[in-house]
Amino acid sequence: MAGAFSFRAMTGGVDLVTIERSAPLNIEFTVRERKSGTIDFKALDLSTSEPTSSINFLLQPLGPSGSVAGMHIDARTRARVVARSLALLDSFYVFPEVAKRVRSSVQANATRGHYDAYANGLTFAMRLSRDINDIAHDKHLNIRYSVPSIAPGSERAGPQAPSSADIAQMRLAMDAINCGFRKAERLEGNIGYLDFGMFADPQICGPTASAAMNFLAGSSALIIDLRANG
Repeated sequence: MAGAFSFRAMTGGVDLVTIERSAPLNIEFTVRERKSGTIDFKALDLSTSEPTSSINFLLQPLGPSGSVAGMHIDARTRARVVARSLALLDSFYVFPEVAKRVRSSVQANATRGHYDAYANGLTFAMRLSRDINDIAHDKHLNIRYSVPSIAPGSERAGPQAPSSADIAQMRLAMDAINCGFRKAERLEGNIGYLDFGMFADPQICGPTASAAMNFLAGSSALIIDLRANG
């Protein structure tokens, strides 16, 4: 929620430019930021389970005149990336037995043509990462596509200062969820416990964070619970 408010304040909202791909569980599209004119590419994958939820989300700025054409990849490139990724896992991954299972699964997917529809480097990398981590369950293991550089001078300008109305709206949203701080308490044995679910804007939520930490300042030890922090 905070991320959505922050993005809207930074961009001034967006307008849809193109829909690049539309499938039951996947959509890819571009939007133009109203404040800067920057084109952003977005992709969203949905789960097959009920209730439907997002399992992958991607946002990539492309510049004021950007397009997805520069991210096109062909079948030869996809095959080369799959082969090279699996070779690196075989050589370097810390758990050889996991690397072997990943190889078997990804090669089977490639043989069945699961990657044939991915002509965009960003979304192909996102799908390949997802398939690898369906086996590895390793949050530090990802395949990333390097987007071609934006022409000098055309990058999105640094974040513009939000208006007073934007700040007021964000403050209301943060107040409604206590800036993500869900619990601060002293446990038996003078153990402090802090549970917070997000890293919010310190300009708005700094006082809330300070209050929580000051409450726990005299603890002999501190448990910081980030299990629900995205």
